[in-house]
Amino acid sequence: MRRLDPGKTIFTQNNLRVNLASAALAAVAPQSVSPLQATMSMVKVESDVNTVVGHSVVSAIYSPIGPNTFSVTPDYDNELRFSIAVERYNEYFESANWPDVDMGSPLTLATVTNDVIDSVEPRKTIPIAVYASLSFENVLGFILPPPQVIIPVMAYPVFPEPMYEAVKDLSVEYLVPNLELIPENSITLLESNQRFVESFMVGLNHEFGRELLWREYPTDQRGSYFRQFWDSKDAVNSSGATETTHTKDNLDIKEIHSWAKYQPLGQHSPRPGAGSGLLVLAIRGDLLKKFPNTVIFAQRAQFKPGGNNLIDPRELAPENAANLRMPVFSAFVESDIYFIGFNLTAEDAQGNRTTNDPGWFFVIHERPGEIRFGVDVSTAGGTPATWNDLRTGNAPFVDDYLNASDGAVAATVKTIGSISTNDVHWGKNSTNMAQILYQSPVLLAVHAEEMIS
Repeated sequence: MRRLDPGKTIFTQNNLRVNLASAALAAVAPQSVSPLQATMSMVKVESDVNTVVGHSVVSAIYSPIGPNTFSVTPDYDNELRFSIAVERYNEYFESANWPDVDMGSPLTLATVTNDVIDSVEPRKTIPIAVYASLSFENVLGFILPPPQVIIPVMAYPVFPEPMYEAVKDLSVEYLVPNLELIPENSITLLESNQRFVESFMVGLNHEFGRELLWREYPTDQRGSYFRQFWDSKDAVNSSGATETTHTKDNLDIKEIHSWAKYQPLGQHSPRPGAGSGLLVLAIRGDLLKKFPNTVIFAQRAQFKPGGNNLIDPRELAPENAANLRMPVFSAFVESDIYFIGFNLTAEDAQGNRTTNDPGWFFVIHERPGEIRFGVDVSTAGGTPATWNDLRTGNAPFVDDYLNASDGAVAATVKTIGSISTNDVHWGKNSTNMAQILYQSPVLLAVHAEEMIS
């Protein structure tokens, strides 16, 4: 049966009696039933009898109505019993009489999924099962200590030696594969692999902790005994930090016990601003053998004012703290191969002409103050225009020795650089000869784009 709408009164006795007393009633067509309703349809009886096509409607409890008019004799006894029977249901469908039904909270699949995954996590379930199976004398069971308890690391020895040398001693191929393919007397750029550095240092510290324990050293094997992979002793302290802070900032890994539990390798460098790797300038040749005190640094480039940034050569930006980057480590790999590391990325160093990013130069500079005397190496002859143009081809050599006698050679314009030296003469005295043969410091700047692209 179709449920009656809540809050509706079915009928009252007085109106029903009046309605049933009506004399002439015509036949009414049966009401259509929706397919969703039951076979029998209970129709709501209003307070007054409705009129359909000019005829009154009566209750279906009476005998069938014929097509013709007829007289009805009310059956008050049956009507009274029926009204009493259904009167108890008048307020049954009132919404206020029905209690609120708690539908519950909706199922959150993400929460349930995480709970299921967490409950079957082997790193949790296996230790709990193992600890639950352990028993000791006079102890009912072993209770797993709370994971929130922080146990300080025991004191441990620290070794500042750079560990790249240990890898190099095993084989240079472990350090840089195919390193011999770098041409002689050349420079190029490499990128350090921080993930390899951290994996090697973790293994080294783990095995050293085991060795300490074997030799009965008091240890919990959680110490970070080795944290220096590259050699950073010559790193310049340009930030003004204390010496202790500067040393810690130039280590290659943080203390291992402070690493995040699920953080991947390659993200534990203490260097400020260091990413997954450092840019390394590789130099192969005799340069650093002959001049071991050569100054090497990175200097920001700039575009020429008013020029075409897409095609014009770049030049060195003014020397200031913002435009200079000093090396953060160095490594002597082979007899003629050197690594110099910088806190730069390949993208930053290369720059981008389309976005007006000039990039960086790598500068090899002769150290000021280390005075050299001599002439340029060149076989070209002719009279030197200035004292700076003296070379092996036009300087007075006798039996491979320089002829320093008075008047052996004279420059067309007696200048050194932009300084007039009209009173300086060849062979006059040692002071004059020192001024003529003084070699200005050499500077070589190579843009990163030339070595990357």
